[in-house]
Amino acid sequence: MIKTTPFMIKALKWIREQELKDRDWGCKWFAMAMWGDSPAWKRHYKIGHGTTSGKGMWLCAGSYLAKLEIKGLIYKSWDEYRWNYYMTKVGREVLNHAIMMEKENGRQKEKS
Repeated sequence: MIKTTPFMIKALKWIREQELKDRDWGCKWFAMAMWGDSPAWKRHYKIGHGTTSGKGMWLCAGSYLAKLEIKGLIYKSWDEYRWNYYMTKVGREVLNHAIMMEKENGRQKEKS
């Protein structure tokens, strides 16, 4: 079984939720969901002949999604204009196992 972190489980839950709603999303939306309150959104970056804000957050999201893909939890496919991300069977199994463990831990805390 793949070693999970609370943030990884949060990310997988969000990805599953987007799939259930049949939404297209990319790195920007993932970044907003995971780190929406980060001060890095207000940073300005020089690009070409202008500036942009929050681009570092998109890059961070892309990097994290790549890590999940390397672990085999998600996969990506290219549509007409961007990458779309989907959970793999392994990703679903890891998420279901983590949710089951969270429920068991909650029951044990209630008993004690």
